[in-house]
Amino acid sequence: MNLTGSLTKAGVPYAALWSEDFTDEWARDGLRTWLETGTLTHDTTHVRDLPALPADAETELGVALARQLRSEKAVIGVFDEGCMGMYYAIIDDELLNALGISKERLSQSALVVEMNKVTDGEAQAVRDWLDAAGMTVHTGTDEATELTDAQLLSQFRMYVAALRIDDDFGRSCRA
Repeated sequence: MNLTGSLTKAGVPYAALWSEDFTDEWARDGLRTWLETGTLTHDTTHVRDLPALPADAETELGVALARQLRSEKAVIGVFDEGCMGMYYAIIDDELLNALGISKERLSQSALVVEMNKVTDGEAQAVRDWLDAAGMTVHTGTDEATELTDAQLLSQFRMYVAALRIDDDFGRSCRA
């Protein structure tokens, strides 16, 4: 999906074909077509335009928030938006700026450094808060095959670190 998303964003023509094991007739026919013609076109008759938004409280709120963004501007923090070759995940500044949003580009390495400053007690406090709020998480002991308590605490350290970085930079939101 990364490759096809990136090719689409870059305007590069390509053909995509998927199958569990390429033994099914549909996939083999598609591969044959691509090998013979160099193109592959999929049925898109299921695609339709988004209907008009209803005139309700949620739509009014969305319109009000959009107007507020244009007048008050917002800054989002983005951690290494193009990491792992995810070109498709980069939202172009020209598109965001027109909406009243700008980006502060941040380093994932800096996030890791800040994570190491979060204490065990702070990470556990996040877990305790979630537990008290009624969240149930089933954990195991094998980090290779199960979600573990240690993995959760590491994730909570990341959340706390991201919030601290937000405070340092005074951003409105993060991505």
